[in-house]
Amino acid sequence: MMSAHDFQPTLHAVDLDRGTEFSVYEQGQQLRITAKQVAWRAGVVSTNARPLNPYAGAVEVFSCPADKGDSYWPQAKTAYEGWGNSYLNEWAVDWFRVRHVTGDTAAPRGSPEATPIKTSEIARSAANKIVQGDWPWHGTRDPNDKKSIWHNYKGKRTFNMLFGDGHVENYLFPRGYEAWQASPLPDPAFRWW
Repeated sequence: MMSAHDFQPTLHAVDLDRGTEFSVYEQGQQLRITAKQVAWRAGVVSTNARPLNPYAGAVEVFSCPADKGDSYWPQAKTAYEGWGNSYLNEWAVDWFRVRHVTGDTAAPRGSPEATPIKTSEIARSAANKIVQGDWPWHGTRDPNDKKSIWHNYKGKRTFNMLFGDGHVENYLFPRGYEAWQASPLPDPAFRWW
């Protein structure tokens, strides 16, 4: 019988600026999905080619009804329209105190940028490990742009965030987290990592 520890899929993603390629490794087998191109930006994954589609039931689970797009890449009306997903993970680098989840397959093999997180590392502190969130959660998004404000609570922008233990929270980051791009480093003992 297979245990949860025997099944540890990993996901690699390449920078959207160069074109996206996803590689999913399940039980030692590599499944590769290459992205389609759109006129305004290379590397958008078509909604029928997401690696998680077989597990989702309906592709609409990847679309947030409040999705207003991305202030950083305003060409798409919504993030879902532009990338086939309303949710963004931290990939290849550790920014905003978040340990990256996915790796960059264009980075040198074995480098930190190429190496995705393992489930055993997430398990160290899964309840506060950010896996992904509403697309504009990333601190590089303009907090004053209406495309960056999908959800509000008492006038403050909040984000639906998925954590390593599977719970989703309407999360309010502290004021100034946008300045934490490179430091402080992720710390499982902090509020999030």
